[in-house]
Formats: sequence, structure tokens, C-alpha cells
Amino acid sequence: MSGAGKTTEITVDTQSLRADCSALTDNAESFSRLLKELEECFSGLRVFWKGEALEHYLESLAKDLKSLHAVDAVLKKLADDYRFASDEYEKNAQTAEEIIKSF
Repeated sequence: MSGAGKTTEITVDTQSLRADCSALTDNAESFSRLLKELEECFSGLRVFWKGEALEHYLESLAKDLKSLHAVDAVLKKLADDYRFASDEYEKNAQTAEEIIKSF
């Protein structure tokens, strides 16, 4: 509430929220899939590359992959949170509509 007698209203466009949720979920899934493909590509390096340089590269790559997995986890969590919010807003909108119709 802001000021005497004033209320703050939050307006949510549930269709836009659902579309954003879907897009975010699709992007998070794509990121995960591409990260897995990247790891598969690097797993074959030992066939083509040997020696100390490979070992240093793989150590560096392991750190980078750890960071990429952290990003992957954040994207998945964000998509889950958006999906939860979208589901809750839609459920509450439906409940409100049912209450209004009952009068």
C-alpha cells in the first residue's frame, strides 16, 4: 500500500506470462541439449590429441564446463519458477472467474 487510501495493483497478462514461460523453457532445454553435445564433442579429444597440452586444455575446459553447468541450473530453476508463477496465476484467475460466475 502506498500512501493513505491508495492501493497498489499488480496486473498480470497470463497469456504473455505463459508464452514467456514456454520460450524460457524451450531455451533452457536447448541450452542443456547443446551443453551435452559440447561435452560429447570434447570427450573424443584424446583420440586426436595427446600430451601435456591436452591435459592443460582439459583442465581449463573442466572449469568452463562447471560454469556452464551452473548457468544450466539457473536457467532450469528460472524456467521452473516461471512455470510455477504462470500455473498459479492461471489457477487463481480461474478461481476468481468461477466466484464471479456464481453470483
